[in-house]
This record gives sequence, C-alpha cells and structure tokens, in this order.
Amino acid sequence: MDKNALITMVETDMLPDGNLIRFTVYLHPIIYEGSKVMEGIEYDKSLFRDMTERIPIKLINEPLSGPGEELENPITSTWNDFIRECEWYTKENGFTVLSEMRNKDSKIAKHVIEIGLENKQCGSIVCDLKVSDNPLSPDFPEKARDKVMEHLQMDRILDGSAFAMGIDFQVERVVVNGAVNDSFLRAIDCLDIQLQRMRSYLTGRKLDLKPYRMEDYRIHIYPIKGLTEDMLAQYEFPALILCSSRVSRLVKALFADDFCAVSFLDTIDVNDEGAMQPQHADTILSFLYSLDSSITRITDLFICCDGGDSRSPAIAAAILRLLGKDDRAVWENPFYTPNILVYYRMCRASGISVSWEEVLKLRQLNEEAYRKAQMNNGQTCHKRWEVLE
Repeated sequence: MDKNALITMVETDMLPDGNLIRFTVYLHPIIYEGSKVMEGIEYDKSLFRDMTERIPIKLINEPLSGPGEELENPITSTWNDFIRECEWYTKENGFTVLSEMRNKDSKIAKHVIEIGLENKQCGSIVCDLKVSDNPLSPDFPEKARDKVMEHLQMDRILDGSAFAMGIDFQVERVVVNGAVNDSFLRAIDCLDIQLQRMRSYLTGRKLDLKPYRMEDYRIHIYPIKGLTEDMLAQYEFPALILCSSRVSRLVKALFADDFCAVSFLDTIDVNDEGAMQPQHADTILSFLYSLDSSITRITDLFICCDGGDSRSPAIAAAILRLLGKDDRAVWENPFYTPNILVYYRMCRASGISVSWEEVLKLRQLNEEAYRKAQMNNGQTCHKRWEVLE
C-alpha cells in the first residue's frame, strides 16, 4: 500500500462513522434446578451439574467463568443506571444531551441519546440490551427450552417476569463499536475515551486523557503458550492483556477479572478487516483504567500474543510511552518486530501525538538492531521475553 494512503486512513479513522457510539450488551441467563421456570419439567439428573457458592443449588444452565458481572434484579433498574452513567459521562466531557428516544419506564431496551456541543447536534450514543446468541447450555433439558425462551424475551426481562420465574442474568459481553468488553465498567471507560476524542476532534483541542498510575508495574512481553500456573505462581498480583479471542480456562482461573482479551491479526494492512481497529485500542485503555481503580494493586502486567514478538511488544511500547517512559528497550530488542500499526493506533488512542513518519523511523531502528545482532552471531544484551521495569 502507498505510504501516503496509509497515513490518510490511519489519520481519519479514529472517530466512529457519523460520531455514532454504539453499545450492545449481551446477557447470559442463569437458571437453577429449583427455579419456578423449571417447575413440572423432568430431566436426567444423572448428568453432571455445576455448583455455585453463592446459591448452593444445582445450576442447569452453566454460568460464565471468568469476568462478567452478575446483575441485580430487576434488570430495568440496572439498565437505567447504565443509561444514567452514559448521560453523566456525556455531560462530564462537555457535551449536552439534546434528546433521548426511550422512556425510562418503557419495555423497549434500545435507548438513543442525541448529544450536542454548544447546542448543535454532533453525535449520538445508541445503547441496546440483548440476550446472548446461545443463551442455553448444550445439555439444557429439551423439554424446558420453549418455556424458558418465552421468558427470555426482552419485555419479560425488563418488566421483571423473568426474575419472578427465577432467572438471573450475567453480562456475557459488551460490544462498543465492534470492540468486545466484559463489563459495564470497562464499556463506560470506552465511552469516556471516545467522548474525549470526539470533543478533541470537534474543538481542535489537544486530547489529554486522564493519567495512569502504573509506575510500579513490571511489564512482561510473553507468548500465550508460555503462560503456565507454575510460572505465574511467582507473581503476587498479575494482570493480562491477551491478543486473542480464545481465552483458556487457565487464563480465566489465574487472572479472574484482571485480564482483557482483544482479537486482531498481526497485519499492518488497514484494509484488512482483521487488522487492529481504534476500538481495540480503546478496549485496552479501558482495561488499564479499571486496573487503576482496582482495590488490589497489580504488580505485573503480562502482554501476550501468539508468538510474543510483534503485537504484544507494540502494545508494551505504547504503554511505556503513555507512562512517559523510554520505549527504545522494545524497539532496540532484535528479538521483536513490533507491529507498527498496533503501536500507532495505541498511541493515537492514548492521546499521544505521534506521526506516521516517527513510527517508520522506529521500525528502522528495530531493523538496525536486528542487523547488528546478526553481525554479532546473535549476541545481544536483550532477552527474548523482556521484563520492562
């Protein structure tokens, strides 16, 4: 691709089309054997059933493991609280709420917030609530499926009918303009970032995102396959940024809520649908925000991709720069070939004013480090799996 064409595309794609910020929240139903919705339903009790510590009765619709907040009932109250949070962040970022399309007592989940700047319409936030694509587990009793699905209609969820039948809900995922989050909190952080970017673009002011408090973290660049229970046992409070859509049970068990999974390909072709998008960078930033507000002080941040040599060092370098630190430790490491599009988009999403020419110079620095290592028969002061203090 022509360099100027690439520059044009990455310069202009930082804002969503038409300043539209779209949230879609997917719910996972949690159903217990003793719930009213299961009354009169017979099924094979010899099948293995998961147990929950919170309510020690048998689950017949397996819950999510790992992140995903369980919602209080009625869902309407939680959903309206989320809408109010969106309104608050809108006003906090200097916008006004011009109009809303949904009465807060309505049984319709979709909620559109039209926002303005100086009383001129400049964008909108569309929030929608849906049931997950596959709400019932594969071994869920066939005889009960139709009865349960009746109560998984949105009007019955919002008016409390589903709750009255003993169906609880958990957030499966929150999709913000195509990027997947796992909780309301991280989705709200994504909204905050995008609103700041929108205001910066509309007013011409420099983007100045809220500061991070990550100076004490050790940043580890690592391959996904290298994560083991024994290896992680030596770290007190680890967190993880994972460049993959495949989240193993080990990751969920070891990192609990302290991980973020973003799925994009190792490519710098902006025309490739699988390339890193600005929304992926927002998801990573919102995850870092959530760590800042965590009660537990994270000691080690692992950044992992398949090989640990392209996408993850690019993210690590951008985070170092966000913290005001020198990222040359990454670019001068001959074991790495940081993905320059990932680095660029992470920096731009963070409000760092980096030019594409500067990124290309960093790639030249990296290539020169590799040539020097080759001339020295592979001898270098750097390590393959670098720990960045």
